Amino acid sequence: MWGINPDFTGDGMTARYDRLAPLESPNREHAFPGWSVFRDLEGIERDADAGRRARLRFLALRPAYRLVARGFGGVPADSFDRQIDRVREELGQLPSRDQERSALAALLNELRSREPQQSIVALLAVSEFCEANGQFAAAEEYARVSLDLARRSREFQLSNTATRSLARIALAAGSLELAGQRAQEACDHALATDDRGEWIRSIGELAATYRGTGDPSLARDALLQALKRAREWGNDALIGLAFAQLCRHSAESGQAEAVVEYGWSSLRVLERNEDRAQVLTLMGAALNSLGLTRAADRCYSLVTMRANSPALRVVGLAGGTLIAAEVGDRDRYRERRTATMRELGPAHRAARAAAHLELGRAAFVVGDHDTAREHLRETLALLGPHGATPTRVRAEEVLRALEQRTAPLSTQRSSDAAPDQARRIAAELEHLADSLVIAE
Repeated sequence: MWGINPDFTGDGMTARYDRLAPLESPNREHAFPGWSVFRDLEGIERDADAGRRARLRFLALRPAYRLVARGFGGVPADSFDRQIDRVREELGQLPSRDQERSALAALLNELRSREPQQSIVALLAVSEFCEANGQFAAAEEYARVSLDLARRSREFQLSNTATRSLARIALAAGSLELAGQRAQEACDHALATDDRGEWIRSIGELAATYRGTGDPSLARDALLQALKRAREWGNDALIGLAFAQLCRHSAESGQAEAVVEYGWSSLRVLERNEDRAQVLTLMGAALNSLGLTRAADRCYSLVTMRANSPALRVVGLAGGTLIAAEVGDRDRYRERRTATMRELGPAHRAARAAAHLELGRAAFVVGDHDTAREHLRETLALLGPHGATPTRVRAEEVLRALEQRTAPLSTQRSSDAAPDQARRIAAELEHLADSLVIAE
């Protein structure tokens, strides 16, 4: 939060508010409930739209605090419904098709039902929305309220999910030590409640903190231990989830061959459509870097056509645009770039930044330097000033190459140099039925 540093004028009565001094954040348990969502305004205090949105996030949390304090059966229905209605009226300050308005409206609808599971899931959905758009203070507060509500309602599985969400948010915000603590707590709670799927996902978050501290070998060891445990449990879905975590680790570590092998092992046994789509985006990038462009294009096409998430679809479209540029198909490049730009709106900020990076790379490859520069600068603007994410590092690298008029940066190899295993998987993937990869 920020405090006012007054500078009185001659009459001693008028204070100036143009100089703001930072204050230490108060303890959450001893502060006004929900105040912390306004920490997202630090540095942009004069942004009227940002202030309006922070206020709406604060107001939408107020009914949830009542449920935490008094329980689902302890809040009078009439009073609760009136509170929900008042907040819904405030949402009218945002455009009718605004993503944040839709997310908060969905939350209010679920809170009105006063069904514990639905309410907690809706709170986590808003937390994820805020996280993806860089509003880490709001993301944390929504996740913590969902955790409080899950514990009060004895919804242990959702409690585990909320704890893991807090670990992921801390890592995204750059708080490595806190992220590690929360990830370990999520692992411990999941094991204590025999929530095996959540335990494997929490191990994935713990591995991410290890990578963040510069210890990828420790991250890989943790993930291999999760795979070993999943095999001992004899559950194909859990084995697929463990392979998917190894696939993501390999992608973060720049090991394309391992991405393809782990991703292929996970695809047909993963239960969730979104998990399969995420694996396909990782495999698409890896296969493209190995020069196996037809299989890479197949991965991105599947995601584009069949994934439910707007964020995944736009990443799939952008990946396909880059492939079209790299194989020299200018007509398809223009067609796919147009489709990607048309789909950018519903995607969250992180996905838009990733898509603009791929579009910038694609424009660079085809020699459209002005368009490439626009996309890369938009990537950096969407990411904001904080954190050295892989997307930021890559965007800055490509932008430097563009400004220096060097050759377009590409990690793509000749397909002849691709390992035999990767080529075999690519051939099978090209001919695999859609329904075996991403279900309707």
